Amino acid sequence: MTQTTSPPADTARRSGRRSTPSTARRRGVPDRWLGVGGVVLVAIGWEAVARGGLLPGGYFPPLSEALARLCQLVLLPETWVALGQTTLTWISGILIGTALAVPLGFVAGTSVWIQRATRVVLEVFKPVPPVVFIPPMVLLLGTTQPMKIVLVSYAVFWPVLVQAIAGIENIDPVARRTVTSFRVRPRDRVFFMILPAAWPFVMTGLRIAASLALIATVVTELVGGASGIGLDISLAQIAGRATDVYALILITGTLGLAINQTFTRLERRTLRWNLGRNS
Repeated sequence: MTQTTSPPADTARRSGRRSTPSTARRRGVPDRWLGVGGVVLVAIGWEAVARGGLLPGGYFPPLSEALARLCQLVLLPETWVALGQTTLTWISGILIGTALAVPLGFVAGTSVWIQRATRVVLEVFKPVPPVVFIPPMVLLLGTTQPMKIVLVSYAVFWPVLVQAIAGIENIDPVARRTVTSFRVRPRDRVFFMILPAAWPFVMTGLRIAASLALIATVVTELVGGASGIGLDISLAQIAGRATDVYALILITGTLGLAINQTFTRLERRTLRWNLGRNS
């Protein structure tokens, strides 16, 4: 007569607690659903606060009314014109600010003398927000598209410059000595040592600068009176159209979400070779 033996109870419990990473991921809640849950909670809270009268209804409309007005605004050509002006300013600021910051960052990062000469300038102007320069820029350029582009380029310039310098400083000293010992040509140094080392930092700076550029664009339109979504928000606020204000804010937030997602995916695609970033 044979008896079948079962594993000890503690062994079974231990084996029951073990799970592969794929099993753990299946049991957990996906990040996308957590994000959706957060949005739903905020939406319910917004609607409850507005309907419950906790805030004045004339200044804080329910989310349902703001969404209904948003659907109406997206059908108007004026909304798309304003959104196009804001987007064009944002793109121009990103391109100009990056085109100025990356070469200067590479030069400053490779020269100790330039770093020492520009350190005070960096520390003085880096924390200054673009909104401070709106009054002099309005006096010089008026409430025009070039005025907005200058201020947005300024907002983009500093984070990209700082990250570019940090990327150059992060180059392995052994790699520096190796290319010097083998007398590698300057062009090859740039393409095979400097760019691979600095590019992850530059992409981080661009992702940060993209959000700052949108903020600078909208604030410039709000305060400086230049055409765009920010000016539409300001005019709706002056006219007392609270529902329009919140609908335009939702449009701006959607644009910001699209920008953030675009740059996050761009960073992942361009840094696939960087195992440290993908791990």
